[in-house]
Amino acid sequence: MNELVAKGEKLTFDAMVSKYNFEDLSFTLFKATYLQRTGKRLEENDFISFGLMTESRRLTYAGVLFSDQCPLLQSRIFCTRWKGLDKTSIFEDAVDDREYSGNLIMLLENRI
Repeated sequence: MNELVAKGEKLTFDAMVSKYNFEDLSFTLFKATYLQRTGKRLEENDFISFGLMTESRRLTYAGVLFSDQCPLLQSRIFCTRWKGLDKTSIFEDAVDDREYSGNLIMLLENRI
């Protein structure tokens, strides 16, 4: 039902407001990466303009995904390396597999 309501309001998961306040989580890696890539310091107002936080200092799910702690269980990537070109049996053809979790920057830069 919630998904149907969000779809009707054209609201995506990352734009939805989470239960976390800005003060609940830290953004050290995000701020350092932003400074390194842009040469500019990330200000609190930038979190609002980027859609990571509301005016009332509540984080959107996008903001939570960039936090150092990233408490969302959905922030995971599953990788499997297969022997051959097709998957006939997951028990015989899977060479190895891994699960990566963490915030978006850690996942993208493979710092896990």
